Parts: sequence; structure tokens; C-alpha cells
Amino acid sequence: MAATPISSAQFDAPAPRHLNWMRREGTSWCGLYDVCLEGVRDIGVFVIWHASDPRRWVKVGQGHIADCIAMQRDDFAIARYRHLGLHVAWAAVSMAEIDGVEAYLAIVCRPLIRDASPDSVPIPVDLPRH
Repeated sequence: MAATPISSAQFDAPAPRHLNWMRREGTSWCGLYDVCLEGVRDIGVFVIWHASDPRRWVKVGQGHIADCIAMQRDDFAIARYRHLGLHVAWAAVSMAEIDGVEAYLAIVCRPLIRDASPDSVPIPVDLPRH
């Protein structure tokens, strides 16, 4: 039996949970290749998108943010989109919710580069407004 895709409209949550998406001082988003990761100690989720079409998510993921972003910088699959201008945002998320938040982001964002998503109940959250 084929799996039925889940849309964001199928979640019963009244409103997505607010995440504090990190960005540069002010209102601009961080560039994937130039964001300073010194002092970033968060564990949470991240999203990468390209500037030529901000609605196109390149990748979503989770983990120790500084390590994850450093690995994404070296990923050839992501580097294919570098000429489009890549941005990154991340938010701290509790370990109890991290799998559900990543599962939701993978469903809603439909990233161009997909890793295996956690097999968890999706937890709706707000997306970075870009």
C-alpha cells in the first residue's frame, strides 16, 4: 500500500509553535558560507534556502548546530546551489521535540536535498520569514 503524503493542513495543532530563528544582528539572514559559528552551542533544527527563490528550501536537518552547518558547507550536493546564494537559519529545540520538529519541516519545506526524516509525529512550527 502506498503512503499518503501529509500536508500541513492535516495537523490538528491550532497554531504552529514559535521558534526563535537565529539571524544576523538586525534583520538579515545568515549566509551559509559566511556565518560565524564561533560560540554557537545550540542543539536544534536548521533550514537552508537559496536566494534566487526563497520558497525553495535546499535542506532541513537537526543536531549540534555548529557541527551541522560546518558539514553542510562541505557537502557537494549543497555546493551545487552555492551560485544562487545560500542562507541558513537555525533554532534551538529541546531533545524531546527535535525529531517531531524536523519531521514537520521536512514535510512542509519539501527540501531539494532530503535525508531520511525522523519517524516521529510532526510538531508544527513557524518557518523563518524570508
